[in-house]
Amino acid sequence: MCIRDRTGVKGFGKNALSNCKFQSFAIPSWLAPVPEAFLQNNYSLKELTWEPRPADEDSVVVKPNAFSNIGVTRITFPEDKDIVLQRGAFAKCAQATEISWPEKSKVILRGQTVFADCQKLPSVTIPDYMESLPQSTFNNCRGIVNIDLGKGLKKLDDYCFNYNSSLKTIKWSPALESIGAVSYTHLRAHETVL
Repeated sequence: MCIRDRTGVKGFGKNALSNCKFQSFAIPSWLAPVPEAFLQNNYSLKELTWEPRPADEDSVVVKPNAFSNIGVTRITFPEDKDIVLQRGAFAKCAQATEISWPEKSKVILRGQTVFADCQKLPSVTIPDYMESLPQSTFNNCRGIVNIDLGKGLKKLDDYCFNYNSSLKTIKWSPALESIGAVSYTHLRAHETVL
């Protein structure tokens, strides 16, 4: 059974609300960090929003697999604080068709497989402030057709876009210095690389 009214709750532990049947969920402003596997396997979850964060908070940390295997179609982030995503934070979000990067804050990737296995993402545009993508960030995202690596990306770690069989177009970052092992294997034979 899942908590329907969070009034009075002051904290959540690992897997606290995993395997529930929420259709929407607002991340409370006081929840920091977001616990490991917090909403994992909530396939019914279609909308994930963020309440405004406290003014004295520097950033929001999302622990490993906090939102993996949820049913959202649009991955969003808080606009008022930077967010640090650890390993697999949004992995296996099979219905996700968009990553909506914040305009006023930054997303910092601090672990591998952050968006791995998001099968329906049609394209990815890396924000210009992002300088590196950790190992397997978009591994096995078979729906990605277009990638724009932004203007500031310097490093792609191993397996970043591995097993992305639909990939046709890559817009390279002018700052790119390093591409890790097998970062682009299993591409279609007729891809266009810009």
